[in-house]
Amino acid sequence: MGWSLFEWLLLWVLCRLLIAEEIGVCDTQSCIKDFSSRTRGLREGPNRPYCVHLKHYMKCVQEQSKACHGNILFHGIKISVETLMVNNRCEQILAQEGHDGVDGEEEDAYPVSPLPEDPCGYKGPGLNPAHCGLFGDPHLKIFNGTFMTCRVKGAWPMLSSSHLAIQVTNEAVAPDFKATATTKVTVLIKSNPTCGPAKTYEASSESLPKAFIDGTTFSGHDLSHPFANVTESESGRHVLIRIKSINTVVSIRKIGNYLSVAVTMPEEIIETMSDTMQLCINGCPISEQLSEAIH
Repeated sequence: MGWSLFEWLLLWVLCRLLIAEEIGVCDTQSCIKDFSSRTRGLREGPNRPYCVHLKHYMKCVQEQSKACHGNILFHGIKISVETLMVNNRCEQILAQEGHDGVDGEEEDAYPVSPLPEDPCGYKGPGLNPAHCGLFGDPHLKIFNGTFMTCRVKGAWPMLSSSHLAIQVTNEAVAPDFKATATTKVTVLIKSNPTCGPAKTYEASSESLPKAFIDGTTFSGHDLSHPFANVTESESGRHVLIRIKSINTVVSIRKIGNYLSVAVTMPEEIIETMSDTMQLCINGCPISEQLSEAIH
């Protein structure tokens, strides 16, 4: 005898409860609030007290990996805190006395490091990263959290600021189809007189390079302290471009014959941008939307 609808529903509810108990609840906000509380009034930058708390912050976020596996905000925060660790040279600083900064060390136990402040490091708090992504045919998530599906055939500005510009090119997925997909991404990192020259990265449906178009992998005085750099996360499938001075990460993936691009950037940087036509800021025009925005 088959199960009734009620029995199937009861089984589904029990399974969901078991899964929730096993995986836990995604709670990155508690990590952010704890880090913000610990570092209030503390000098930011490459010094031991700040790095001790930054290491605690990273450990807290990493412990959320299982519960937050499918959460796009979690992955943005994880990349952001890892970038802060690199930009502030925390692993080197914490290794100077053989400590990893996660075993109960308190900031009062260490004097401020005599290492000079990195002139190209990010000067803002960077606690509230915002995320923009373009993927699929194509779906767009803008910095304010709104989702929409757009046509945007041809070349469109995804982001344009005094530090960084990103342009995407989309083509129809099939003849007579309104839906498009991204086939080219161009990232322009603008020059910084103090930190390094401009760099351009180009990805296409045929190629996802592991270097800028000039063959280099970083901009800056040396590879150990780059102003901007590109790294290959997965050969031929995923690259990350980091711009240290604005604590920003651009992620580009190749999925089949198409590309997806995601940007993680501090909210305080976004607030300084002009309100011009940028997909990440304003979304696509109404005439280009294939469905109503979903919040």
